Amino acid sequence: MDDELEVFLSDLTPEGQKKVLKFLGIKAAEESNLDVFPLFVLPKPEE
Repeated sequence: MDDELEVFLSDLTPEGQKKVLKFLGIKAAEESNLDVFPLFVLPKPEE
């Protein structure tokens, strides 16, 4: 099992992607490498 979950811009809906890009003040994911790096990483909760 994976110990973390990576969430990428491409995992979001088109509307969600537009909101993130607007929030960051960029026009394309490539401007901030969001096309290859995750937006965030969620660690698996400890049991």
